[in-house]
Amino acid sequence: MKGHRPDRVAELLREEIGDILSYEINDERIGPVNVTRIKLSPDLRHARVLVDFPGNDRNVEKAVAALNHASGFVRSELLSRVQLRLVPQLDFAYDDAKARADRIERILKEVL
Repeated sequence: MKGHRPDRVAELLREEIGDILSYEINDERIGPVNVTRIKLSPDLRHARVLVDFPGNDRNVEKAVAALNHASGFVRSELLSRVQLRLVPQLDFAYDDAKARADRIERILKEVL
């Protein structure tokens, strides 16, 4: 079942990166953050880490920039936590799926 490995690796990374961001990063630009999804490249060398910020009361662009600035630290923490031959390069991005869903819901309420 080789096809399931990327899914297992993505879930492992999601959990571990979530823990690292919650307990190891102290940056007021970031605040509370949820790792919503991990998108892995087919060769598992690159990971796009999609995040959401509860409350959304901070500057999302600055928070994502701070996360990308801390990606080297997060990656080094992953090296000591996960048993992978290669820890992927991390690219953090805002997951706007919830915001889009909220917008659609508002529009539907207005129409109905």
